[in-house]
Amino acid sequence: MDKRKRMGKDKEGVIFPVALNLSEMSDSYLQFIEEIKKEIQRQRVSVVMNANRSMICLYWNIGRAILKKQEEEGWGTKVIDRMSKDLKIAFPEISCGTAAA
Repeated sequence: MDKRKRMGKDKEGVIFPVALNLSEMSDSYLQFIEEIKKEIQRQRVSVVMNANRSMICLYWNIGRAILKKQEEEGWGTKVIDRMSKDLKIAFPEISCGTAAA
C-alpha cells in the first residue's frame, strides 16, 4: 500500500493525503510560495486601485452630465434630490456616505 502520510480511516483504494509540514519543504518550494504570495498581494492592490480609478471616473462623468442637464434644462436641487432617491432605489447596496471608523 501507499506509504504516504494520510488521515482518516483506511478505506480500500481511498487515500486522503496530508500536506507536509512547512519545515519539511525544500528551499525552492519556500521561495516559490513566497513569490506566489507576493503576486497575490500585488494583484489585490491593483484590483483596488483600478476599482477606485473607475469609480472616480464614473462620479466625474455623472457630475459633468448633471451640470450639462442643469444648464440645458434649468434643473435645480429638487431634480438632484429626485435623482438621489431614484438611484438609491436602483442601487440599494451602494452607500455614498463616509464609512464609520
